Amino acid sequence: MFPNLFSLSRFQDANIQEMLDDNAGNKWNFGFCRNLREVEIEDIIHLLKLIATFNIVEGQDERVWQNGIKQFSVAECYKSLEEDGLLVFPYKSVWNPKIPQKVILFVWCLCYNAAPTMDSVRNTYNVNGCLLCKKSAESNQHLFLHCDTTREIWFYFLSHYNLQWVFQGSVRDTLWEWRRKKGGNVSLKTKIWDIIPFAIWWVVCLERNTRTFNGRSNSVDNLKDGLNL
Repeated sequence: MFPNLFSLSRFQDANIQEMLDDNAGNKWNFGFCRNLREVEIEDIIHLLKLIATFNIVEGQDERVWQNGIKQFSVAECYKSLEEDGLLVFPYKSVWNPKIPQKVILFVWCLCYNAAPTMDSVRNTYNVNGCLLCKKSAESNQHLFLHCDTTREIWFYFLSHYNLQWVFQGSVRDTLWEWRRKKGGNVSLKTKIWDIIPFAIWWVVCLERNTRTFNGRSNSVDNLKDGLNL
């Protein structure tokens, strides 16, 4: 969580007991190799707040699973991620064995707003603008959910299901809603239904990169035909 502070410490392999100064009333001694700068002082304040509730007990250091009353397990770990009975991350939608691994990893990045769109590239020489619709700044939410060009592709597939879709505010929420809409229907169309968001987002990503790095563009009809679902 604090890689800058860690790199400054001389006690990188120390345990908790070794980080406490007995002569100073068991106060923390991080062993920094130089005086901290202003930004680093803010980090150390945040770190000290996080560990303020630390209680010193006798005995050897050991790892303790603090979420729940049971010992650590995969099931307990997933429960700790739940909010109001729902998992924060739509893992059943993302980790689909029918979808190529590179596409899964890409959508996983989208769930955390981590795709390299223009809003995340701090470059003063480029103006942030969506190359697909040319109407708004480029961000994860805009490019893959709210861009006019992207939505035209979405509506093309939704029309086959006679659906009117209200897009969520994020890719993660969209995957939750997409899976909920499927329900228990296991017809052929709903098997394709699971793949549609991944296919659209991947094609949009490839088209965006083609326009950015190669200066070429495809029409929306060509993008639709290229999906081949």
